Amino acid sequence: MDNQQTILIVEDSPVNRKILSELLKKQGYTILNAASGEEALKLVTTVLPDLIILDILLPGMNGYTTCIQLKDDPQTRNIPVIFISSLDATEDKIGGFEAGGVDYITKPFQPAEVIARICTHLRIRHLQRKLARKNILLQEEKQKSEALLQNVLPCRVAGELLATGHCVPKLFTEATVCFADIVGFTAASSRLSPETIIGELNEIFTGFDAIATRHHCERMKTIGDAYLF
Repeated sequence: MDNQQTILIVEDSPVNRKILSELLKKQGYTILNAASGEEALKLVTTVLPDLIILDILLPGMNGYTTCIQLKDDPQTRNIPVIFISSLDATEDKIGGFEAGGVDYITKPFQPAEVIARICTHLRIRHLQRKLARKNILLQEEKQKSEALLQNVLPCRVAGELLATGHCVPKLFTEATVCFADIVGFTAASSRLSPETIIGELNEIFTGFDAIATRHHCERMKTIGDAYLF
């Protein structure tokens, strides 16, 4: 993970904004500045920072309220907020965490401490995003595997496997089995692209499924262009 990330500094003191901005620019971060909570909330509607440094004693809306509103918005709720304030009482710090902050730095601050805390929370945020992407991929693979299972097994069997993880064999003393096969499929498939073949088979088998359901039948298996029910 590199430092080409954006940090929003919400601080009403021009001196403190300048000190923090210069400190973090030297670390390679892109810096945005806001002098009030209202300005910060307006700014994040156009640019989403990777992290926010937020003062508490601001003109108008204070830092606590600003953070609460950030956490109420689905677009900004996952952005880590580090409070930085001259308020150093325990209740002030607790208020920051209750508002949704991930950390609290007291003024006057030590530059090395600010950098270390920012790096830590940006790293955590990076890992959270990475985990979220992996979860999305896992969910997509799960959906693909479930669809494949439902395509190659009878609906009842596939449903039971998905619900319980196993399937109890059942005996049917009277049953009729039908087998459908597309004439000339092998020759036709040599002239068509894989995407076209899959699309055609999906359309045909969807029609077969509708017919089987309408006549209270159950699909047993599909293999290539073969449909067994």
